[in-house]
Amino acid sequence: MPSTSRTERTIYFIGRLLVRCFYRVNAIGLENLPSRGFLLVPNHISWVDALVLQLACPRPIRYVIDQQYYHKPILHPILRALGCIPISIRHSHAAVRAAAERIADGENRLRFPEGQLERRGVLLRLHRGYELIRAHANAQVVPVWLDQLWGSIFSFQGGRFFTKFPKAHPLPRHDRVWQNA
Repeated sequence: MPSTSRTERTIYFIGRLLVRCFYRVNAIGLENLPSRGFLLVPNHISWVDALVLQLACPRPIRYVIDQQYYHKPILHPILRALGCIPISIRHSHAAVRAAAERIADGENRLRFPEGQLERRGVLLRLHRGYELIRAHANAQVVPVWLDQLWGSIFSFQGGRFFTKFPKAHPLPRHDRVWQNA
């Protein structure tokens, strides 16, 4: 399993502190994570989904992200330090190949299959890029459902980001009991 750099650990530490200011994370089903590299495919509710997922996951997650965000001057050094792979519609083959190789080497990769943030709080149509990564890496896909993030200041509820107050601070923890019928 790949190790993390000091820079990466520092970024994760700061990100965890920020996320804990706004959210209480309760992860269910961590015992089902594969022992080798896998591909996480979560729904995409807010701007902090990746941080929340990293807080919930006991192992480092590295991301396959849209190239337009990867090359933003303020984000690029951070995303490069985190080992993100940029992907675009025009140059998706190289990104799919790179992600598949890294998963085969034992890394855990994340790709939001919706391709964008949810604007109405409902799951959008899934793009098929994650299927190509899975096929090339012969890796397991771990579907993830992010819940209770709609309505936070980082979601698009009310038609805007960042300029609203959350419903509660920090958002309440909702422990769930799963029952088999």
